[in-house]
Amino acid sequence: MRELLTHPYVMCFAGGFLLAVIILGSFMWNLFTKKRSLSREVKKLKESLATKFSIEAESTERLKNDAEEVRKANENLRISVQTLKQKPKRQEVWTLQVYDRTVEKMRAKAPGFAAAWQQYMEEAEQEIDQSLTGKIPFIAKLIRPSSQAALPAAAVAEEAEEVVLQDPEEDLS
Repeated sequence: MRELLTHPYVMCFAGGFLLAVIILGSFMWNLFTKKRSLSREVKKLKESLATKFSIEAESTERLKNDAEEVRKANENLRISVQTLKQKPKRQEVWTLQVYDRTVEKMRAKAPGFAAAWQQYMEEAEQEIDQSLTGKIPFIAKLIRPSSQAALPAAAVAEEAEEVVLQDPEEDLS
């Protein structure tokens, strides 16, 4: 049996087998260390990904809340604008008060003013009612009321001047 173990073919086979085992062991060791380093890297990547997702979730939630706040603010501003559009401006209120005082003074001082005023007031109300019901063309609504009222106002002013210029004693006779 000793001769069999010392035989050159068996020795070469044993040497080759030993060399194959060493190479295979080295390969397995490299594979094991590589697997361990890759598993560490995968663990780090999973932690990084979880952190990234949590940050993105917080960011997305914050963006949703900001968008909702902006929507609410936009709605509040829209309502405020509508409310402000409906409120008369200081200049408009002032002009209305001036007109009211002027009308009261004209009624007191000009004898024929009240009748003419009442007539033109009724005509203006009828025109506005017609424009609201669609009897006057849509384009007429777009034209500024002051440009439309320029002619009737001039006619009222002329008529008021005629009434004031008339002699009060003529009306009595």
